[in-house]
Amino acid sequence: MTELTTTERTIRDFLLKELLYDKQLSDLGPEDMLLNDGLLDSIGILQTVTFCEQTFEIAIPDDELLPEHFESLRAIGQLVDRRLADAHVLGRQAQ
Repeated sequence: MTELTTTERTIRDFLLKELLYDKQLSDLGPEDMLLNDGLLDSIGILQTVTFCEQTFEIAIPDDELLPEHFESLRAIGQLVDRRLADAHVLGRQAQ
């Protein structure tokens, strides 16, 4: 399995414990297709958004709730990292 970033690992742990607990996915990788394989549905996306917003202290606006941002663990991690970078830039501008 490809190495996970810290963000991806945190999200993966959440998915496996809270949403995919009834599946045998101990080898879930960063590029595995969550939507196409039926592992993540619309309710799961909303739960993942809520988890990411609370855990990483970010806001994910409605215009970022696109299927391609949730198609894989890597895509979700990139969305979170992008929002973290945006929040960091905005925080520095406010100082």
